[in-house]
Amino acid sequence: MVSLLAGGAARLGTPASQIQQPTPPIAAQKQTVVTQPAGQTRASNQTKAPRIGFDPLSVAEQEKALGTARSAPAVARVLRSTPRTEVLLVERHEEEKSTYKRGTWPRRADVYIYDYDKDELVHSVVDVRTGRVDRVETLRGVQLPLTAAETARAVRIAMQDARVGASIRAQ
Repeated sequence: MVSLLAGGAARLGTPASQIQQPTPPIAAQKQTVVTQPAGQTRASNQTKAPRIGFDPLSVAEQEKALGTARSAPAVARVLRSTPRTEVLLVERHEEEKSTYKRGTWPRRADVYIYDYDKDELVHSVVDVRTGRVDRVETLRGVQLPLTAAETARAVRIAMQDARVGASIRAQ
């Protein structure tokens, strides 16, 4: 499940262990994600020039960044160590102002994967064009806003509790 947020960020609510490696994007094609009822999405291909500059990442760029980040040794180690990880967010990386002043800059992505067992957020910066992981950092005690999958799980747990579920249904 992929849903686009303001600014073109993609919130991916699928556990990292269930995400398949992306297929290479078709040159000069962009995918447009259309959100449908119940959070479902469908992608349609449109021929268009590649995204540049401040453009949000395309779905193909997001998938490439996620696949690249998952293959980095530090990230792969986290994914192998526990099944309780989730991809929280893939979005265009904000560069330093000095980088923007040069007039051109790399298309980079921030990839955030959360490890629930260790309470760690793994943040990777990926160069989308070259497929290189520029940086991986692990942050403790930090979590991004809940994904749709996390929210749905919380609602399921609350509804399974006899007292809480009854109270919610009564409202």
